[in-house]
Amino acid sequence: MIQLLKLARADSGQSVDNDSGEIDLREVIQDIASKHVPQALEASVDLHFEAEQKRFPAMANPIMISEIFANLIDNAIRYNDAGGSVVVRLFDHDGKPVVDVEDDGPGIPDAEHDKVFTRFYRLNRDQSRVGSGLGLAIVRSFAASLNADIEMSKASGPRGLRVRIAFA
Repeated sequence: MIQLLKLARADSGQSVDNDSGEIDLREVIQDIASKHVPQALEASVDLHFEAEQKRFPAMANPIMISEIFANLIDNAIRYNDAGGSVVVRLFDHDGKPVVDVEDDGPGIPDAEHDKVFTRFYRLNRDQSRVGSGLGLAIVRSFAASLNADIEMSKASGPRGLRVRIAFA
């Protein structure tokens, strides 16, 4: 229910919280990743955070940033296989921060990439897993509210998924 309310507020143009300001993306995203370590350990998935040793300042709503990356990291762990890995990578591209959440799980077929951002859409193989099908819809809506681009592609390895958030 909470996810549905967050999505409705974002879709209507309402801020989730008016507490926007300059944040350090490195600090915020590293904190989010560290909160997912117990989930990763429980699932037997290695979770890594990689970033340059510098600040990544951004004008953003920290609650929206937290929701975006909590959803992406949760999905990467939840839908991965035991023994798999998830890497959260923050880097600079042409002076703008970019974050990749990449896993080596089963991935998402190319034909489904746009569909998974639709409310309540779930892959056929995931119907038995816990979830509402709202996480990626929230990610896309919040990313749009922050003027960030989101892109889904195959991971750099032989299998898996990479979701990239590029900030303006």
